[in-house]
Amino acid sequence: MNNISKKGFSIVEALIVLVVVVLVGFLGWALYQNLQSDQPNDETLTTTETSSGSSAVPEVNNESDLRETEKFLNETDIDGDLDASAIDKALAE
Repeated sequence: MNNISKKGFSIVEALIVLVVVVLVGFLGWALYQNLQSDQPNDETLTTTETSSGSSAVPEVNNESDLRETEKFLNETDIDGDLDASAIDKALAE
């Protein structure tokens, strides 16, 4: 009489599941790292803005620097550089 009931997973089946889970995890991690490297960081933004010809905001170390920075910010036309057409199109959809 060979009535052995087989319950659960064999070691081979468990290893196959483990390998699949590890591969999916690695692919997800690699994609996440790739997406993170595509995002601009603060240093990239500062370098891009400075190299594009716009003047950089002065560093504030004392009260006279604070006045200079305030003058710079008051002279800066924030809305003049804004292109709202893309925002208007997205809201119209």
